[in-house]
Amino acid sequence: MVGSTFIPRRPAAKPNTENGQYTDGDRALCLFKRAVHMGHRAVNDAIRAYGVTPTQVDALNRLVLEPGLSGAELARRLLVTPQAAKLALAA
Repeated sequence: MVGSTFIPRRPAAKPNTENGQYTDGDRALCLFKRAVHMGHRAVNDAIRAYGVTPTQVDALNRLVLEPGLSGAELARRLLVTPQAAKLALAA
C-alpha cells in the first residue's frame, strides 16, 4: 500500500515447463529482481539519515553531470513527471 491507494502485486511466477520445474531463465530473473530490490533498500537506508529521497539524489547527480538542464529535460532523464522533478528540486 502506498498512502491509501492499494497497489496489486503480480502473482508469483509459475513454472514454465510441463514437469513443474522453473527454467534457468526464471531463476536468473528472480535473482536479478531480488538484487535490484536489495540495492534499492540499501540506497534508501543509506540516504534516509540525510533527509533526502532517491529522486532528490538522482536529480542532484544528474545536474552535476549535465548542468543547465531544464525542468522538463531533468524529468525525462529521471523518468518522473515534471511535477515530481520540480518537487525534488524544491526540497
